[in-house]
Order: sequence, then structure tokens, then C-alpha cells
Amino acid sequence: MRKAKRTAIWSHRGRLSAAPGGPENTLAAFRDASRAGVDGIELDTWLTSDGAFVVHHDRHVAEGGLDELTRAEIPPTVADLLDAIAACDVPTVNVELKVAPDAARDLAASLGTTLALYLLAETGERVASGRIVVSSFSRSALDAVRDAAGGKGSRGGALQTSYLVDEMPGPDDLEGLVDAGHGAVNVHHRSLDAAGAARCRSAGLGLVVWTADDEDDIRRLYDLAVDVVISNDPVTAMRMRAG
Repeated sequence: MRKAKRTAIWSHRGRLSAAPGGPENTLAAFRDASRAGVDGIELDTWLTSDGAFVVHHDRHVAEGGLDELTRAEIPPTVADLLDAIAACDVPTVNVELKVAPDAARDLAASLGTTLALYLLAETGERVASGRIVVSSFSRSALDAVRDAAGGKGSRGGALQTSYLVDEMPGPDDLEGLVDAGHGAVNVHHRSLDAAGAARCRSAGLGLVVWTADDEDDIRRLYDLAVDVVISNDPVTAMRMRAG
């Protein structure tokens, strides 16, 4: 991931407001967030049982588990990943690959490979320009994305990858991420302090922080000079960044 000259603001799931019940992970939300001028949009994707990537945060809809249903069994209001990416007219799209918590390591890796090959084949221009970042809480899935995209140190058509964590990893784990070819860490804002930010920078990794909505939290992250703030209220975050 390219290091930002200033902190970039990404809309969390395409949201523009932290108020409960707002639209998220929909084509309309992605278009609205794009028009608002955010630097990036974070969205979530699941692989259906018949090999389609759909955009939704939770694993389950009324019809069942997204990874257990066919695309035809899922409501059309749940967007296809390619349509979602097309609706994001922003410099960066962060695709979070969802993996069921009980998924075996081999299955998680297969999901990562499948997503990487899909994105490389279907969104080549965005990939080549570094505009798509894949993140996941599953290290097995993320390593497979990295391998399918060319492995450590690959350039050009390689996908950018970022490891999602609740807490900042220790120095050895950060070095392991670098060795595996990952470019950044996506960490929860409450677990980030100055020491953690310094460890991340020392390892040469980008620092993406989620999901900060409170003005005091956003201000603290600006003071830490993180690369990206993901927010449900990106309008406020952009206003604060502007001074």
C-alpha cells in the first residue's frame, strides 16, 4: 500500500453517518460516499456456494448463510462484488474478505486464492494502479491472496494486502507480515497507541485504523499520523482534516 502524504479517509461500508440504521454495503451507499469525496471505501464480501462474490457484512441473511446459498437464492438487493467496485468512484477500494470463523485453514486459503484470481481477472486496471486493497482477519486467506497475486515483493498487477487485527501485533508478528509480502495492518482504533504506531512504522507497514467516529478519537489518530482512518462518519473526519 502506498504511504499517504496525509491521513486518508475511507468510508466504512459506504456509510456517511454514524447514526444507526444508515445504508451500508449497497451500490447507492457507495455512489453517495464517492460523491462526498472520500479517499476510499471499505466493503465486505462473501463467496457463495456456487462461486459468486457478494457484498454484505453479516454472514447470514433471512434465507441463510451467504457462503451456504447459491447466488440465485440471495436477494438481488445484496450486490455483486464487481458491481460494488464499479460503484466506488474513489482512489482506493478496500475489499474485506469474510471467512467463517469455523472455516478450516485450507478452506480459508482457497477463498483467498479464488478472490485474488477473480480480482486480477476482472478488475485488472484497478489492481495494476494499486487501487484495490484486500484485507481479512484470516491470515491463511490473506497469505493465499498474496501468493496468488505474485507473492512477496511483486509489483505491477499484484494486489495490495492488509492484515485485519483487533490489537496491534508484536514486533515479530509484524516482521512476519512483511516477510509474507503484506503492506499494511488494519487495526482497531482503541488498541492503537503511540508505541504500536511506532512499531508498525519501524516494520515498514502502512497503518489503517478502524472504525473511528468520535471526534476525539479521530483527532488522536491524526496526531498519530496514521495512513488511513476508516469511519462511519467520514464527512466529519474530512472536515476535521481540513482544519
